[in-house]
Amino acid sequence: MASNVIQNSSTNNQDNQTCYYHIIWLDKYIKNFSNTRKLKELSQFDAKIKSFICENECIEYIREQNTNTHIIFIISGSLSEQIIPKIQDYNCILTILIFCTDIDRYNHLKFKKLQAICDDTYDLMDSIEIYMTKNNDREIHFSLLNQQESADSESTLIKTQHPIRNLKEDQARFLWFYHCHNFMIELKNNDNERAKKEMIALCRQESQDERILSHIDDFEKESLEQNAKNAIQWYTRNSLIFRSINTVFRREKISNVYNFRYMIKLLCQQLKDQHKKFLDNYKESKSSERLYRGQQLQLKDINLLKDHVNDIISLNGFISTTLNKNVAIKFAFQPRRQGFERVLFEIDADINDEFNVIFANIKELSRYPEEEEILFSIGTIFRIKSVKFNNEKQLYIVRLKVTHRNELHAIEYIEQTYLNDMNSSDQSVLFGKLLFDMGDYEFAIKYFTDTLNHLVNSDHNLRATYLNNLG
Repeated sequence: MASNVIQNSSTNNQDNQTCYYHIIWLDKYIKNFSNTRKLKELSQFDAKIKSFICENECIEYIREQNTNTHIIFIISGSLSEQIIPKIQDYNCILTILIFCTDIDRYNHLKFKKLQAICDDTYDLMDSIEIYMTKNNDREIHFSLLNQQESADSESTLIKTQHPIRNLKEDQARFLWFYHCHNFMIELKNNDNERAKKEMIALCRQESQDERILSHIDDFEKESLEQNAKNAIQWYTRNSLIFRSINTVFRREKISNVYNFRYMIKLLCQQLKDQHKKFLDNYKESKSSERLYRGQQLQLKDINLLKDHVNDIISLNGFISTTLNKNVAIKFAFQPRRQGFERVLFEIDADINDEFNVIFANIKELSRYPEEEEILFSIGTIFRIKSVKFNNEKQLYIVRLKVTHRNELHAIEYIEQTYLNDMNSSDQSVLFGKLLFDMGDYEFAIKYFTDTLNHLVNSDHNLRATYLNNLG
């Protein structure tokens, strides 16, 4: 059996081009004392926030922005009806917020990119935070596994869109993300305190927003047991934790993923527990469930999916879906970015079968219960059933099906090859071995050294295996 792995690179390209959120505020009275103070507060979201008094200067500035700038546009109520029609069709304008003293006066406005009308700073900042958090989840990175029959089982082949990677690196990377859920679940508990401190230190480096940092303080004060109980709530309700975890998975830098291992481990464990409850509740009433995810993809990635119908797709990171089709369509029809097409994923999950992925209904734990969210854990594997354009809805519909374990022959072959070479079935050894094969030698050595230093004295066989990998 030959296996061909292809990875989409759209998100990596965006990262390299520094795609970021930029806040622009247009208000004739921006320079009064109250607004100056509010500008300072908003700079916590964007240190380069730009304010304008002059309408023409503001519009000209917007015209000059490139497609990698995602603008959150704030405008006073008095200028909204005049200015919004002039700027809302620019691709760089992602969302619009009206900031005024009388909400009722502007409630009749129905501009397509108008997200909210706010009358106080807290509501304005909350609207920005919610938008940035939810929009960040629309990015996705995937790998495709094309299984081809071959007389030579040794001819397992990995092909990638990343030209500097070699066969072994891509094979190892695919397997690492496939096993990531198990890696995190099996991390030693004696590492929890250290891992929590490392993650909190990184979060404090990432943000200067006092409101967000106060939540990090609350997270730090909670016991390890409380963190574990509230993991999904922290993930969905704290924008910094949410953005950080999604970003490290999108960029595929394993050392950064490992830096957030504490939160990722807790999420994986709670999702595993919720998954069992989910299946127990649904088995009595139905045998399958259709889930939805709306987002935007570059056309080249849509064509890549088309070319691999009936093949396997692996989604890296935690994947948010919904039971509500209309919610997913709403996400797909957010302001369209240049070069992107609207996509609706329809995902069929057979509840009576054993899955190689973990997913659960987190409606009661989510910040947005109305979205009826079903969250998939890391390393989710699906089979692509079809990719078609729907003329009526004006979007692409991608049909996926949760993949059974007995369909993953190519992955099992790759996996067994590693296990035969390792002389150990321990997940922590496989974790480090794959790091070496991905070419991340510096982090692989650090990982084995750190783990070795925290082994209990009774783990003689594991200690010997670690030392052997360190050479």
